[in-house]
Amino acid sequence: MATAAEYGVSFEMIHIVIPRGVIMADHTRDQGIAEVCSWIETAGRCGLRGLLYSFVVQAEGQRTAKTRGRGGTDVSSFVFDEVGNAELTAMGRVTKDEVFERMAY
Repeated sequence: MATAAEYGVSFEMIHIVIPRGVIMADHTRDQGIAEVCSWIETAGRCGLRGLLYSFVVQAEGQRTAKTRGRGGTDVSSFVFDEVGNAELTAMGRVTKDEVFERMAY
């Protein structure tokens, strides 16, 4: 099996998914933060320049039908008027200040 480097491809960054407990600020938050710290250390040892992540407080998978993008690709979409917002998701109500408090923690 050939490696990416043999084809002239190098990795400088990779995407990680922040553990749900960190975003939800639940009882697993500190464990999740320790896990992310471990990933950062491992990435450094592997020579990666950084890690890409999103810190988003939203309902998981909250999307509407895919739309056509450039070159005929399917693109993930979110059209507010097409989403049923009558019921709260597992995230509940989260204020902007709470989101920033969770990120600061």
